[in-house]
Amino acid sequence: MSVSIENIETMAKAIIKQLGYGRREKVYQNALSYELNYNGITASVEVPHPVYYKQHCVGTTFIDIVTATWLIEIKYVKTLTQTHREQAMAYSRDLALDALLINFGANPIQIEELKLSDKLSNANN
Repeated sequence: MSVSIENIETMAKAIIKQLGYGRREKVYQNALSYELNYNGITASVEVPHPVYYKQHCVGTTFIDIVTATWLIEIKYVKTLTQTHREQAMAYSRDLALDALLINFGANPIQIEELKLSDKLSNANN
């Protein structure tokens, strides 16, 4: 089952309403994962993903939340930066999924959609 950005935004706002600001990223990550699964969206947390350089595994990254249609990166910062976007897009390319960046540290919360298709078309121009 897929989930829309609007559904995820509604879930994120409900989480902030109940938990408030000031908690660790992991708390918001777990709460969003719970909401997704509760609403019938299979969501995996801290998904390990190996990183290769010249066919050699040089490390493993852990993606906050992965669903069938999205990878979701949770942040708790004053504002999202280009570095956050680049990190999410690297994961997006690796998994061939669009990305959502959700910043629970901003008031109101920030949600940015990063489409893999946009990044690929820009790279080909």
